Amino acid sequence: MMLRLISSLASGVSASATARWHIKRNCLRKLLEYTRRVAHTIKR
Repeated sequence: MMLRLISSLASGVSASATARWHIKRNCLRKLLEYTRRVAHTIKR
């Protein structure tokens, strides 16, 4: 019983960490696109 609780908790933590990492990566990609677009606009 306790082992199952611990394992489920660990899997939940790892899942949330993965989700957080994905969100961070998406934010970075959006920021990169935005900066690239701004640089392109400035160059013109």
